[in-house]
Amino acid sequence: MELNYKEIGKRLKEARTNVKLTQQALADIMGVSVSYIKSTERGAKPSLKYLQTVVDSCHVSYDWLLKGVNNYPLSNISTIEDIEVDYIKKLFDSALKEKKYWAIEQFKYAFKDFINEYEKKQHEISPESTSDAG
Repeated sequence: MELNYKEIGKRLKEARTNVKLTQQALADIMGVSVSYIKSTERGAKPSLKYLQTVVDSCHVSYDWLLKGVNNYPLSNISTIEDIEVDYIKKLFDSALKEKKYWAIEQFKYAFKDFINEYEKKQHEISPESTSDAG
């Protein structure tokens, strides 16, 4: 069986974008350059490490990546939120201090409105927020 790397590249990009993973984030996970990610998405031959990372991070099958067949995404993932939570957990569990810091900052930025609203509500219901004006 001859593999069509252009088609594989399209599926690599589709898998990555479906879980809202940037090229930079995927490169960071793998410890490679963004140019490597770009070149494989344009049809360069991907490494086994790259394929494994996409299978794990994007919850796709090897059959789908290599041949475009079978279920995509895998049936054990019920929602895109499951994928996102899994990805966030992996980043926060990372042994690299810089990656943890990056993940925390990205999380704060992405959810700043929610975090602000949550902190505001927590402040409203906390006993410290009630003051005696007397």
